[in-house]
Amino acid sequence: MYKRIVVGYDGSQNSERALERATELAKISGGRIKVVTAVDIAPFASFQDPGVYARLIDSAKEDAERMQSAALEKLKEGGINAEGGVLEGSPADAILTSASEFKADLVVVGRRGIRGLKRFLMGSVSANVVNNSNCDVLVVK
Repeated sequence: MYKRIVVGYDGSQNSERALERATELAKISGGRIKVVTAVDIAPFASFQDPGVYARLIDSAKEDAERMQSAALEKLKEGGINAEGGVLEGSPADAILTSASEFKADLVVVGRRGIRGLKRFLMGSVSANVVNNSNCDVLVVK
Protein backbone atom coordinates (compact mmCIF):
# COMPACT_ATOMS: atom_id res chain seq x y z
CA MET A 1 0.00 0.00 0.00
CA TYR A 2 1.09 3.57 -0.57
CA LYS A 3 2.91 5.19 2.36
CA ARG A 4 4.36 8.37 0.81
CA ILE A 5 1.88 10.30 -1.33
CA VAL A 6 2.48 13.55 -3.19
CA VAL A 7 -0.56 15.60 -4.25
CA GLY A 8 -0.47 18.38 -6.83
CA TYR A 9 -2.67 21.11 -5.40
CA ASP A 10 -3.75 24.45 -6.88
CA GLY A 11 -7.07 25.02 -5.09
CA SER A 12 -9.12 24.02 -8.15
CA GLN A 13 -12.02 21.59 -7.97
CA ASN A 14 -9.89 18.92 -9.65
CA SER A 15 -7.07 19.31 -7.14
CA GLU A 16 -9.58 19.21 -4.27
CA ARG A 17 -10.76 15.84 -5.57
CA ALA A 18 -7.14 14.67 -5.83
CA LEU A 19 -6.54 15.74 -2.23
CA GLU A 20 -9.67 13.89 -1.07
CA ARG A 21 -8.56 10.69 -2.83
CA ALA A 22 -5.03 10.96 -1.40
CA THR A 23 -6.57 11.44 2.05
CA GLU A 24 -8.63 8.27 1.66
CA LEU A 25 -5.55 6.30 0.64
CA ALA A 26 -3.42 7.74 3.48
CA LYS A 27 -6.09 6.82 6.03
CA ILE A 28 -6.18 3.23 4.76
CA SER A 29 -2.41 2.83 4.63
CA GLY A 30 -1.33 5.07 7.50
CA GLY A 31 0.67 7.00 4.92
CA ARG A 32 2.05 10.53 4.79
CA ILE A 33 1.00 13.21 2.31
CA LYS A 34 3.06 16.01 0.82
CA VAL A 35 0.95 18.74 -0.77
CA VAL A 36 2.75 20.52 -3.61
CA THR A 37 1.65 23.88 -4.96
CA ALA A 38 3.54 25.53 -7.83
CA VAL A 39 3.85 29.20 -8.68
CA ASP A 40 4.53 29.27 -12.41
CA ILE A 41 6.37 32.53 -13.00
CA ALA A 42 6.68 32.07 -16.79
CA PRO A 43 3.41 33.93 -17.55
CA PHE A 44 4.79 37.01 -15.75
CA ALA A 45 8.00 37.16 -17.81
CA SER A 46 6.49 39.55 -20.37
CA PHE A 47 6.14 42.38 -17.86
CA GLN A 48 8.78 45.02 -18.57
CA ASP A 49 8.45 46.86 -15.28
CA PRO A 50 10.46 45.00 -12.60
CA GLY A 51 8.26 46.45 -9.84
CA VAL A 52 5.07 45.12 -11.42
CA TYR A 53 6.77 41.76 -12.08
CA ALA A 54 7.86 41.45 -8.43
CA ARG A 55 4.42 42.42 -7.09
CA LEU A 56 2.65 39.90 -9.31
CA ILE A 57 4.98 37.09 -8.27
CA ASP A 58 4.68 38.02 -4.59
CA SER A 59 0.90 38.04 -4.88
CA ALA A 60 0.89 34.65 -6.63
CA LYS A 61 3.15 33.19 -3.91
CA GLU A 62 0.92 34.58 -1.13
CA ASP A 63 -2.16 33.05 -2.78
CA ALA A 64 -0.38 29.71 -3.15
CA GLU A 65 0.74 29.74 0.49
CA ARG A 66 -2.81 30.54 1.65
CA MET A 67 -4.28 27.70 -0.42
CA GLN A 68 -1.64 25.31 0.81
CA SER A 69 -2.09 26.28 4.47
CA ALA A 70 -5.82 25.64 4.22
CA ALA A 71 -5.23 22.22 2.61
CA LEU A 72 -2.66 21.23 5.24
CA GLU A 73 -4.90 22.36 8.08
CA LYS A 74 -7.75 20.25 6.69
CA LEU A 75 -5.48 17.19 6.44
CA LYS A 76 -4.08 17.60 9.94
CA GLU A 77 -7.58 18.07 11.41
CA GLY A 78 -8.42 14.73 9.76
CA GLY A 79 -5.49 13.08 11.51
CA ILE A 80 -3.29 12.84 8.42
CA ASN A 81 0.47 13.22 8.73
CA ALA A 82 1.03 15.98 6.15
CA GLU A 83 3.55 18.53 4.99
CA GLY A 84 3.67 20.96 2.12
CA GLY A 85 5.79 22.95 -0.22
CA VAL A 86 5.23 25.96 -2.46
CA LEU A 87 7.69 25.89 -5.34
CA GLU A 88 8.45 28.20 -8.25
CA GLY A 89 8.27 26.70 -11.70
CA SER A 90 5.98 24.65 -13.85
CA PRO A 91 3.44 22.59 -11.90
CA ALA A 92 4.55 19.31 -13.46
CA ASP A 93 8.23 19.95 -12.67
CA ALA A 94 7.38 20.97 -9.10
CA ILE A 95 5.33 17.80 -8.57
CA LEU A 96 7.97 15.53 -10.10
CA THR A 97 10.83 17.12 -8.15
CA SER A 98 8.89 16.92 -4.89
CA ALA A 99 7.94 13.29 -5.55
CA SER A 100 11.58 12.39 -6.08
CA GLU A 101 12.82 14.28 -3.00
CA PHE A 102 9.98 12.91 -0.83
CA LYS A 103 10.63 9.39 -2.15
CA ALA A 104 6.95 9.14 -3.03
CA ASP A 105 5.43 5.83 -4.00
CA LEU A 106 2.33 7.57 -5.40
CA VAL A 107 1.52 10.92 -6.99
CA VAL A 108 -2.10 12.05 -7.12
CA VAL A 109 -3.18 14.81 -9.51
CA GLY A 110 -6.45 16.11 -10.84
CA ARG A 111 -7.40 15.87 -14.50
CA ARG A 112 -7.46 19.21 -16.19
CA GLY A 113 -9.33 18.77 -19.43
CA ILE A 114 -7.21 21.10 -21.58
CA ARG A 115 -8.22 20.62 -25.20
CA GLY A 116 -7.27 21.72 -28.66
CA LEU A 117 -4.30 23.92 -29.53
CA LYS A 118 -3.44 24.77 -25.90
CA ARG A 119 -3.04 21.09 -25.03
CA PHE A 120 -1.04 20.48 -28.21
CA LEU A 121 1.33 23.34 -27.38
CA MET A 122 1.59 22.90 -23.60
CA GLY A 123 0.46 19.40 -22.80
CA SER A 124 -1.28 18.89 -19.52
CA VAL A 125 0.19 18.73 -16.06
CA SER A 126 -1.31 15.29 -15.46
CA ALA A 127 0.01 13.90 -18.78
CA ASN A 128 3.48 15.29 -18.07
CA VAL A 129 3.48 13.77 -14.57
CA VAL A 130 2.23 10.39 -15.85
CA ASN A 131 4.87 10.28 -18.57
CA ASN A 132 7.80 11.35 -16.39
CA SER A 133 7.12 10.02 -12.90
CA ASN A 134 9.31 7.35 -11.32
CA CYS A 135 6.37 6.07 -9.22
CA ASP A 136 2.70 5.27 -9.68
CA VAL A 137 0.40 8.16 -10.63
CA LEU A 138 -3.32 8.41 -9.95
CA VAL A 139 -5.21 10.93 -12.11
CA VAL A 140 -8.51 11.82 -10.45
CA LYS A 141 -11.53 12.98 -12.46
